[in-house]
Amino acid sequence: MHTTPITSNINQMDKSLSRDFKSGQLVIGKIIKLFPNQKAEVQIGSQKMIAALDVPLRAGEQYWLQVQPGDEQIKLKVLNPTVNGGTKVTAEQILSHLSMPITHEAVSLAKYLIKNELPILKNTLQVAAEWLKTSGDQNQALQVVKAMMVNNLPFVDEVFKALQSQGSSESLYGLLTRLRQELKLTPPTNVTNQLTTLLNEIGEPLQEKLSADGLQKAAALWSNPEASAELRAGAFSLLQLSGFLSEEENTNTVLEKLQVNMSKGEAGESPILKDGQKLLTAYIQSLQSGHRPNAEKLLQAIHTLSGISQGTEPVLLQRPAVLAGNLLHAALSASQQSETILNLLTTNNMVDDAKAKLAALLNNKEPQVTRNLPENVNRAVQHILENDFKYVDLSKGAAAAPFLKEIIRLLGLNMEHALSSQENLAETELTGLKPLLMQLKNESHGAVINELADQVLNRVTAQQLMSHDTGPIQQLFMQIPLPDHQSDLTVEWSGRRTKDGHIDPNYCRILFYLDLAQLKETVVDMQIQNRIVKVSVFNQYATILEQAAHPFVTLLRDKLEQQEYKLSGVVFEEENQRESAAVIPAIRTEVYSRMDIKI
Repeated sequence: MHTTPITSNINQMDKSLSRDFKSGQLVIGKIIKLFPNQKAEVQIGSQKMIAALDVPLRAGEQYWLQVQPGDEQIKLKVLNPTVNGGTKVTAEQILSHLSMPITHEAVSLAKYLIKNELPILKNTLQVAAEWLKTSGDQNQALQVVKAMMVNNLPFVDEVFKALQSQGSSESLYGLLTRLRQELKLTPPTNVTNQLTTLLNEIGEPLQEKLSADGLQKAAALWSNPEASAELRAGAFSLLQLSGFLSEEENTNTVLEKLQVNMSKGEAGESPILKDGQKLLTAYIQSLQSGHRPNAEKLLQAIHTLSGISQGTEPVLLQRPAVLAGNLLHAALSASQQSETILNLLTTNNMVDDAKAKLAALLNNKEPQVTRNLPENVNRAVQHILENDFKYVDLSKGAAAAPFLKEIIRLLGLNMEHALSSQENLAETELTGLKPLLMQLKNESHGAVINELADQVLNRVTAQQLMSHDTGPIQQLFMQIPLPDHQSDLTVEWSGRRTKDGHIDPNYCRILFYLDLAQLKETVVDMQIQNRIVKVSVFNQYATILEQAAHPFVTLLRDKLEQQEYKLSGVVFEEENQRESAAVIPAIRTEVYSRMDIKI
């Protein structure tokens, strides 16, 4: 995942910004050591520096200090004696010193900044107090303000709203689902059509996709002349298992029925089948009348309409029923009116029932049926899922890796990076979720859609803001919609970077957060130190999970050893035993700082 320009711009700021304080800032400083000429070593937060003082002070004491204008060396002015007394009084004193009104929000904010030993600047205090006033959750707003300060993020509304959205109780999947439903009710435009297609790809549950298009895809595979005989036979058996075709029928009888129905002019509104029916009728008449040259021209037209090369088979051996099947495949592949086309294959009203039954088969919801399916049927199921529905089995690492990369592209997380690298700009980077939502907001689709678009945009932007570098430490944050679980998978990766800027696989920490229907909230904390892996799982059903997972621990250990990692252990703990450090917080506020000795 590339670091986006939103984050890059932040990273390109002066790396010492957290150490270079702004004139007028108020800070709590501890005097570590005194030097001649009223200079001292001062600790502010976790940082130490040499500063010039306006009056002599005592070592080991804490003071309120204000940063003064200066050239290279930091100059600090003492505001009051040693810090003591109640925090409320201190907060009010700070507000009075800054000539700010003593409102409830301002006092709460000042107290919070004092408690967390964060620098206080009048203009940031004023802006943040307004955010608290309009925020529904003051505690969350305070955490956002802290995150913005610690990570040196721009102190603007857009950043605040983006980070604040990350603390919402509604999942990203839920937002995408609501937006998808609202777009169905709005007049279509080029942007809404693209966005709907993208939202279907990202957030539509597999069962819904299968129920809508599974029967069509199975019929298209069976009628595809370029598919292998095994796949076509398996697809035909699927159509029979769904009840769409009877068990007594075979390929020849069904194709003959298709040709007869087409000859009756029952092609519906499909342009391919309507034109194909005329060509097929003329072809049959030419064969019957012995006009072979004309039949060859009509045959070529049918092949062209079907999108299939004519091949070397003699014209007299190309059966009309087979040609009708080729036309059906082309129509199913191109048409949105699949039900009308599917009705050509059956004289009863089995389409709706067959759709539900086939969707269950494809989604393996009927194990008593699928357990004993022939191999060619299982291959057909796998082909349809992987090729037509892009199904990804996330339990397999080889499939999960490209899936994550594709999700990054679909969400538009690399949009700014692509725009800043014109030589690598691809069309696909401009058709992701974020750029399409930005285009949608330029159109008039009503307040509901605009509000949902803003919420989704904020969630995507928050992922970009929370993925950044701090010194040699790199942090990536992703929220991946999981439609089949109607939830999100939140992944937070943090670790060192190698000298060439790549991820260091020897030292890192990965946290996975899931909220599932049965298991509820689950956190998996994976820590890697010198390629030694420790896994901690936090869940309210920890004991049950430990018993269920026991057979898989050995498998996990073996798989890790194949990648040259060593598993030190897998620990299951109850939710209430979880340490705060093991939780994926909505907003990260830790900051990297140098140390003299690492033990």
